[in-house]
Amino acid sequence: RLRLDEAQSVCISTAGSSFDTVVYVHQTRCHDGAQVACDDDAIGLQSRVTLNGEAAEDYYIFVDGALIGFAGEYTLEVSAGPCDP
Repeated sequence: RLRLDEAQSVCISTAGSSFDTVVYVHQTRCHDGAQVACDDDAIGLQSRVTLNGEAAEDYYIFVDGALIGFAGEYTLEVSAGPCDP
């Protein structure tokens, strides 16, 4: 869960993961909630997405395999500011 103290952009990245990732950001704990960001393959086979978040809102970050059976060790980095182009 990610909760921001103020409205801001954050960069969410799976660079360095050992498999082809997809990143989803939802406003609820389940995949059926409102999706606010998603990316597949922004940086090779890994994902990177900018979330423009609101203050005092909860965001849930999901890392998934791009295809059925894609799994392994993953790296998740969340940093302040938008992702580099």
